[in-house]
Amino acid sequence: MKSLIKKSVLAASLVATYAGSAMGAWYEDVTLKGDFRFRFQKDTDDSKAATMEDDRSRQRIRFRYGAYGAVNEKIDYGFRFASVVGGTDSRNQTLSGNLDNKSIGLDMAYVTMKVNDVTTVTAGKFKNPFWKPQKSPLMWDGDYTPEGLSLGYKNGSLFANLASIALDSDSKSNNVQWINALQVGFKTGGFAGALAYYGASSDVAGGGTDLTNGSEFLNVGLEYGFSMGSSKATLFGDYAINQDESVGADSETAMLLGINVKSGKFKYGLAFMDVGDEGGSGLQDSDFNGGKADTQGYRVNLGYAFAENSSASLTYFAWEDQQSAATAVDPKATTLQADLKFKF
Repeated sequence: MKSLIKKSVLAASLVATYAGSAMGAWYEDVTLKGDFRFRFQKDTDDSKAATMEDDRSRQRIRFRYGAYGAVNEKIDYGFRFASVVGGTDSRNQTLSGNLDNKSIGLDMAYVTMKVNDVTTVTAGKFKNPFWKPQKSPLMWDGDYTPEGLSLGYKNGSLFANLASIALDSDSKSNNVQWINALQVGFKTGGFAGALAYYGASSDVAGGGTDLTNGSEFLNVGLEYGFSMGSSKATLFGDYAINQDESVGADSETAMLLGINVKSGKFKYGLAFMDVGDEGGSGLQDSDFNGGKADTQGYRVNLGYAFAENSSASLTYFAWEDQQSAATAVDPKATTLQADLKFKF
C-alpha cells in the first residue's frame, strides 16, 4: 500500500511539474499590454443657426487591452478589447447615463504568418498596416482597425503593404464593399515616404465619391526628421487626390502639412489640414469637424511625459466648415482636448 501511495505521489509530482513547465512556457510567450485615457473635451460651433446651442463640454474615457503571442515559430496572434460606442472611428466613452456600465468590444483579432524573412500575411481584424507620416489622419482616422487580409514586405529601407479590406463581405446584404490598396515606400536616414493607391469596389451602383462608396484615391506622404540642438523635429506632409471622374477638379484633393518637435519630456506640434468637398476619403480624422469633407483648419498640440508610461497633453483644433460658409452666421468651430494617458 505504501509503495502504491509513493508511486501515485511521484506520478502526480511529475504531471504537476510538466504542466507547470508547459504553462510557464506558454505564459512567458504572451505579452499583455493596454492603455487608458481620461479626456476633458470642449467643443464650440458657430456654424449652426443662432437659435441652436453651439457649445458642448464633456468628460470621456478610452480603454484598450490586449494579448499578443505565438501560435508557433511561423505564426503570431493578437487580440484587443476596447471601449466602444458602436462606431468605427472612436473608442471614446462619454461619462453619462446615470453611472451605467460602459460597453467593451472586440477591437482586434488576427493571426500573422511569416512567409519568409521579409514577408508576412495577416488575416482578421488588425492594426492599420499602412504607413502614415507622423500618424497623419488625412486618409485614416487613428482608431480604425481594418478587417480582411494584408500582406507586408520589409527589406532594408524598402517596405510595401498590400491589403484587401472588407467594409462588408456578406453577399446576403447585397452591398458587398471592399477597399483594395497597395502602398510602397522607403525609410532611410531622416527621410521616409510612401505612395499608395486605394480603390474601393461596391455591388451598389452610384453613391458618393469617397472610399466607402466606390472611389479611387492616390496618396503620397513624406517626412523628414532632423536635430535642433538637443531637440528633434520632424517636418511632414500628406496629399491625396480623388480619381473619380465625376469629381470637380477644384474639390478633389486633400492635404496636410505639419511639424512635430520632441524636446526632453515635451512634445509639441502644429499642422494644417485642408480637405476638399470631394477630397475626403470618408475615413479621415473624426476629431476634425467630425470627419467631414470640405473643411480646412489647424491642429496644435502640446504633450508632457510627467512619469514613466504616463503623459498629459492639450490638443486644439480650429476649422472652417466650407459647406456652411454660405449660410452660417460664422462657419468656424473649435475643439479643445485635455488628456491624461497611461500605458501598461
